[in-house]
Amino acid sequence: ASVQNMMVVSVRGILHAGSRYRPETQIVLKDSDAVVYVLAAYCMEFEKENPSNDTRFRLERPDSPLARIAKKGASLTVPALQAAVWMHTDSISYWQMNEKFPISKQDWAAGQSVFLDCRSAMATDWPAAP
Repeated sequence: ASVQNMMVVSVRGILHAGSRYRPETQIVLKDSDAVVYVLAAYCMEFEKENPSNDTRFRLERPDSPLARIAKKGASLTVPALQAAVWMHTDSISYWQMNEKFPISKQDWAAGQSVFLDCRSAMATDWPAAP
């Protein structure tokens, strides 16, 4: 309960020596051998701590706005997409984001554009704007 939930947006590959990985787009388990996959994931709760290596997760479908943000923001930088996610989940400001996770004004604007487009497209699923 003290660490963030994560939103997985893609499979990057299978981890090999150190931090290198072989690109893959799907998780395929062929036998009982352990395989470590590299995932692209984003934090969903701004105020909570980052997960550790010991943190366990349960897979669930994302809410519709987050799925839309992930799809529309697929070409964004990591900071821009993270900002869009936190704009949805926590209504953060540019200044709050920069205290925890440095972001350029250009990346903030790109994330905000995706967030606003998605919020506008799914107005019935979104809470009222603050």
